[in-house]
Amino acid sequence: MHSHTWPSRRGVLTGLAATAAGTALSACGPKTPGGGTTLNMWGGVPPENGPNDVIAAFEKKHPKLKVKYHRYVNDPQGNVKLDTALQGGAPIDVYFSYGLQYLAQRVKSGLAADLTDRVQKDQAFTSLADPERSEAVWFDGKLHSLVCARDPHLVFVNQDLLAEAGVTIPEKWTIDDFTKAAEAIAGKNRYGMLFYPDTPRITLGADNYYARGGRKSRFADPAYREYGRAWRDALDKKIAFPYEEVVAQKLDVYQHTPFLQGKVGLWIASTFNTRYISDTKEFPRDFKVSALPMPRVPGEKYWNPGFIGNDICINPKTRHKEAAWDLARFWMIPDGSVPMIKGGRVPYLLDGIDDETIMKELLGKDREKVYDVESVRRVLLDKDTRIPVDTVATGYAGVYKAFMESRAKMLLGETSVDDWVTTLKKRADQAIAKDS
Repeated sequence: MHSHTWPSRRGVLTGLAATAAGTALSACGPKTPGGGTTLNMWGGVPPENGPNDVIAAFEKKHPKLKVKYHRYVNDPQGNVKLDTALQGGAPIDVYFSYGLQYLAQRVKSGLAADLTDRVQKDQAFTSLADPERSEAVWFDGKLHSLVCARDPHLVFVNQDLLAEAGVTIPEKWTIDDFTKAAEAIAGKNRYGMLFYPDTPRITLGADNYYARGGRKSRFADPAYREYGRAWRDALDKKIAFPYEEVVAQKLDVYQHTPFLQGKVGLWIASTFNTRYISDTKEFPRDFKVSALPMPRVPGEKYWNPGFIGNDICINPKTRHKEAAWDLARFWMIPDGSVPMIKGGRVPYLLDGIDDETIMKELLGKDREKVYDVESVRRVLLDKDTRIPVDTVATGYAGVYKAFMESRAKMLLGETSVDDWVTTLKKRADQAIAKDS
């Protein structure tokens, strides 16, 4: 078995959980009529891409428990729907949060139960139990979620377009190599890249939005100005996919269509997108897909800009606290986590799961036809991959919103790169100050 040791950094998130102090998960709630219990669970993964199988296995192990899965779309509108349901008292027992911007806000609003005692008493979760070394998110010394998935980012490659461009990629390629390859691929009605690499995250690592101490934003760092200029330059030269189309097609979250239509040669993406790449019935095509690691910035630190996340939370208002914990815990162990791999979710806890199982489940039965399997294996299972883990989240929802909104205006050409950085820093600092 391969040794999975993705190193990362973790500290204690502070200044967020004051309103969540009363949300500890302890006593068991009442049962539903008839002696059984039905749990309502909300998640962003389509039920056929893993959740149905996990639930079937859970119900087999717990015959008195039933689970009703509600899928919400993990976009801004879908997250508003989930938050409205939680705040309105809808019967939600367990739910998933995707992204620190949503998790931090839900913890602050008292919508995620305190799981600290349970995690620290459970031998399966020793890697989460110490706030000084944990790979989960701690808020004011408390743990409000379980991280279910490792999500390193990789570069998916249209092998036909790369070969046609005559480009050879060096083993440890750089951001300049990436740009040159994208430029060579670009042509009539096709683009070299969908998005420019997140170089600030790659070079700065964890807490890349925050200055040291977390009281100010870090957007004055030259890395952001360089990032903005490079992406704008790629757009102006028609190397990058037009940002007007990104907005029109809502590609900020679900980005797969241009790549699978053969319009983009290099696509930086999360592993969950394998569920779309593997679906050749919905997205028929002739080209094979290979994988490359994220490009490096010469002379700088090298982090993978992905995340450890897919946080599973328990509603503090659940009437079925013990059953909800049983479900959340089951989702973390191999019986529950392996069925989620086919939906592009590589489990956080890898003990007892070998590499072949991961590759088989992740890439599907037609993997040899669809992928350069060995390239995906090399990138995805690289034990030296370093995924940064954020330790500061003061005002994070506002900071993230400022980043996304102002960046979109810059990429659309509505503001200059210099004005973008200035505006972004001002808005982000205000969001941090408001939450401090």
